[in-house]
Amino acid sequence: MKAKTSKPAAGHFSVSDWDVDSPVPCSLSSTQYVSPPTSRYCFESASAWRFAVHLCRIAATQCLPQGRWITYIWSVSGMHEVVTFRNQAALGSANIDNCYYVHVGPTGFFLRRMIGGGISYTWPTYDLTSPHGQWHHYRVDWWNGTLADGTPCLCVEVFKEITGEWVLQGERMTDTTNQWKDSEINRVGFRINAGYGDGAYFDDSEIWAPV
Repeated sequence: MKAKTSKPAAGHFSVSDWDVDSPVPCSLSSTQYVSPPTSRYCFESASAWRFAVHLCRIAATQCLPQGRWITYIWSVSGMHEVVTFRNQAALGSANIDNCYYVHVGPTGFFLRRMIGGGISYTWPTYDLTSPHGQWHHYRVDWWNGTLADGTPCLCVEVFKEITGEWVLQGERMTDTTNQWKDSEINRVGFRINAGYGDGAYFDDSEIWAPV
């Protein structure tokens, strides 16, 4: 993000560090991971699209209107998301009723704002090459910034690690509504959209906060 950062939580989390709403079955996998012994695996065998939402419970991540999410993801097939942030779900619960999230699929990504469980705003899709069946390392930064004319806005950038360097994907995404920038609840986590034999592994996830 466009500020000095520190990591309130990094690397492997314990299962108890997350609030989970998961119609999609999720478990720890000891067969596919970046760092041993396990990764988080969510897989949906049913013939329907369903979601899994994981929100971090660690105290230092409870209110991050500005922040950074870093994670490895291995997509089995279908669609997947990387991060939900400024999520308004109360501690002890998990959903995407009121939040922003970045959706990343095999060929593109976009920013979306959800209000009351409905889509309130979508930044158009950027192209992205993210083939299934291999690990991809992503970073998402969000912060309070401005447009070129000085208008205040939420700024979001997506990076992918390529040959050891973080490379910006697409362009900066913005939202002049800048929803929930002053909220006392601004949680962070990940969401997966899966069905018909789709799923994904997440590993070595990090949540960063501004200093």
